[in-house]
Amino acid sequence: MSLPEGTSPSEFWKRYEAGVVLTEKVVLDPFLGGGTTLVETRRLGARVIGVGGPPSGGGVPRDPARL
Repeated sequence: MSLPEGTSPSEFWKRYEAGVVLTEKVVLDPFLGGGTTLVETRRLGARVIGVGGPPSGGGVPRDPARL
């Protein structure tokens, strides 16, 4: 899939968002991560709930060979 000719990515998303109404919606992100889903859906007017904790095992090791 590609953008319509002469359309920048930012123009595409502005057009896409113009039809998105989330003011009566609640978005649940059960894994949270970096929070991007919550930030963007909140920006579009949704109520947001994020659930998350530290990754199991303490995260990704810097050197997998040292496991």
